[in-house]
Amino acid sequence: MNSIEIALATLTTPVYFVILALGIYSITRLITTDSFPPIEKLRNWFFDRFPHDGYSTKVRPPRGQWVVVGATYHVNIGVWQGELVSCPWCMGWWVSLVTCILFVLSPTIVLAALTPFALRVIPGMLSRAFS
Repeated sequence: MNSIEIALATLTTPVYFVILALGIYSITRLITTDSFPPIEKLRNWFFDRFPHDGYSTKVRPPRGQWVVVGATYHVNIGVWQGELVSCPWCMGWWVSLVTCILFVLSPTIVLAALTPFALRVIPGMLSRAFS
C-alpha cells in the first residue's frame, strides 16, 4: 500500500475524519479569529503590515488605501495577504491543504497532533449550542 492508500483507508474511520475536520477548524479559527493573546498580538502585527479591508489601527499602514478617522487609520482597500489571514474560508483552504499533505505522509502523527485542537473546540460549540 502506498501512502495515499493508507491515508484514505484511515479516513474511512469516522472518528479520524471528525478529528481532522475539527482540528482544521480549530487551527483556522486560531489563526483568523481567536483572542488568545500571543496569536492575537502576532496577527495584529501582521495586519499592521498587510491590512485587510476594514482594519483599523493606530499605526499608519504601509500598504492598501486608508483614511484617518479620529486617532486611527481605517483601511478602505486592503491587500491580499491581509485578506487571506482574516478570511476563514481562505485560511481554511490553506490549513486543509497543508494538513492533507502531512496526513498522507504520516496519518498517525497528524491525528495525534490534531486531537488536542479538535477537542478544544467542543466546549465552545457546546456552550454556544446550549446558551
